[in-house]
Amino acid sequence: MAKLPKEIPAKVCFRRGDRLSALAERYLGDRERWIKIAELNGLRKGGRLRAGQCLKLPVG
Repeated sequence: MAKLPKEIPAKVCFRRGDRLSALAERYLGDRERWIKIAELNGLRKGGRLRAGQCLKLPVG
């Protein structure tokens, strides 16, 4: 199980090589919650993310 940060940031900036599923696991504790990140940020399936693009994270 991934160790969660004490506080979940309101947003994170995407770095080269990042994947939504990895961000979901790192910050939300569940790889499957990448879908919530995508929905919150208006991302579409197959859409490309750019290094430096900042994404909002769901609360709760």
